[in-house]
Amino acid sequence: MFALCLFLAFGKLNAQTVMLSQKNEPQTWQEQVDFAKKQTDKPEKGGLKLIGYKYLGKIESQKQLDEYWKYMSADDTKVVSYQNEDGSAYDIVSLQQARKQSKELYGKDFYEGLKQQLDTIVGIGKELIRLDWEYKGDPIHSLGLISQGKIVFDYIATLAPSPANGSHRIEKHSGK
Repeated sequence: MFALCLFLAFGKLNAQTVMLSQKNEPQTWQEQVDFAKKQTDKPEKGGLKLIGYKYLGKIESQKQLDEYWKYMSADDTKVVSYQNEDGSAYDIVSLQQARKQSKELYGKDFYEGLKQQLDTIVGIGKELIRLDWEYKGDPIHSLGLISQGKIVFDYIATLAPSPANGSHRIEKHSGK
């Protein structure tokens, strides 16, 4: 299943994502990408749209694995940050900002729980894909993890609500 059910420290992650339709689940990462492109083809004004990808291959060394973790923990990495408790409103912000917002909204830093969950699936031999998005008119990129032929985690694709699953309100956070 593309949207790996990760029970993060703040306890909020829907298994419904941009990449998954409960009725017609794509069977390969290529089908997931095609499905996401179709689902995000006509996003709400200023919404999220998948515009391309680049398959990066397997993680073959400890150095490549370390580079993956460096990206996943970098303050400027783009991630979905929920703006309310039901997860229907979100923004895409830096990891640093999302961690701060998570602490304010939930009283916990979501990254710690996420890292613990990812530690159980990330390793040498897993594959990576770079996903290219447009969000509110700006280009952004994310790094997806492929396991057993499917994308199992990506900071944007896994976490962003989508019109396909009924969660499609996109609101700009008004900073605190």
